[in-house]
Amino acid sequence: MSSNMPIPLNTIRAGYVELSCLVNTALWTQQGDAARLGAVRRDCINLLDIACQHRIIIPATELTTLEEILLRMVDCLDEATQQSSDPAQHPFGPTTSLVHTGVPGRPHIDIDVDLLSVALDLRGPTHLASIFQCHPHTIQLRALEYGLAQPGAPVYVEYETEDGQVLRIY
Repeated sequence: MSSNMPIPLNTIRAGYVELSCLVNTALWTQQGDAARLGAVRRDCINLLDIACQHRIIIPATELTTLEEILLRMVDCLDEATQQSSDPAQHPFGPTTSLVHTGVPGRPHIDIDVDLLSVALDLRGPTHLASIFQCHPHTIQLRALEYGLAQPGAPVYVEYETEDGQVLRIY
């Protein structure tokens, strides 16, 4: 569009609304994708240029706010380009430790309370087993020991009848 003919103010506002949705989506879904984030970044710069070219029709406070927000969007897109949503390529540090208790049997597997707490907020014991390199039951036991989980209802309850028999109700 020619710079001689002004764009209607509502068109600039609508462009901003659409661009802000596009930026939000890009920031959530395209971290580390420089090409796609760069395209959205260019759209932000283009809208900033259009706003500057048509500053006569945009109220001064609205123009200042628009410029600040668009520049912040560009900064966020630049930061997202440097980030990656891919998992780390290097193995994690030790997540568990073996504690030899001196009694026969397998050694006790100790898991850091804070790490387990955060991990259980993200995944269940089955998914965490490979990370902690132990059985999911061990993770569940540690969560119960540390008070991070509550035990489930019992599978059965034993009742003693009047004649002395023990009755299990499942």
